[in-house]
Amino acid sequence: MSISAAGGADGSQSRNVPPHRSAPPTSSADGSAASPPPSASQPALGELAARSSRASKRNITIDGETWDVAVRAGQWTIATQTDPDTTAEIDEVSRYRIVNLGEGGNRRFYEIRSGDVYKEPILNPEPEKALPVPADVEYVHATTGESMRLAERIAGIILRDGGGRTIGRFSITNAESKNIQLALGNNGRLEVDGQVFHLQSILMPDANRIRNYDAFFGTEPPDDGKVKVWEKGYLPI
Repeated sequence: MSISAAGGADGSQSRNVPPHRSAPPTSSADGSAASPPPSASQPALGELAARSSRASKRNITIDGETWDVAVRAGQWTIATQTDPDTTAEIDEVSRYRIVNLGEGGNRRFYEIRSGDVYKEPILNPEPEKALPVPADVEYVHATTGESMRLAERIAGIILRDGGGRTIGRFSITNAESKNIQLALGNNGRLEVDGQVFHLQSILMPDANRIRNYDAFFGTEPPDDGKVKVWEKGYLPI
C-alpha cells in the first residue's frame, strides 16, 4: 500500500550559462601556439564554491543522526550528509533522505533514503510505525512453495470479507488518524476495532527498491495454515 504525497522544489531557479566558445589560438612571437583563455564557467564555479563554504547550515536529528537541511517542501525535508574525507564535486553529497517529521522528530508516512552503493532512492513506508511480522506463522513463497523468513515489517493493511471483497485498506498512520484500533498477534490474528481477521498473504512490492510489506487479512485463517508471500513480478494477473 503506498501513500502519495505532493512535493515540490524549493522555488529556486538556476540560470543556464551559455556555452563558451574559445577564441582562436594566437601565435606568439616565436611562432608557437598560445594557450586558449580559461573557460568562462570557471569564475562562476569558483563563486559558487565560495558561497557554499560561507553559508551556514542548519542541522536536524533524524533517527539519532545529524543531517544538514538541504530543502524543505511543505511537510517534507530533504536532508544530506557529506563525509569529511570525501573527494567530490561541490554539488555532491555522501547520502540523502527525504522525511516527514512529526512532533518529537518521529518519521511519518514514508521516507526515501539513498542506497549504500549506487545512491539509488529506496522507499521505506511507515519507517517507525510499521508492525512486526507475526513470528509464529509459517511463510511460503506463493509460486515455489518454499519456506521463507521475512526481514521487513507490515506497513499497509488490506481487509477482506468472507467473499474475498475488500472492505478496508489503510496504512498504519492512516489508521491512527481515523482512531482505528489495531492489535496484531504473533499468530497472525488481527483485531480491528474488535472485529477479528487472520493474516492470509503478504505482498512484497519490490525487494530491491521498496521496504516493508502490504498484508492481506481475511475472516478465516489461511488454507493449511501457511501464509503465502507474493512478489510483485509473480502476481497471477
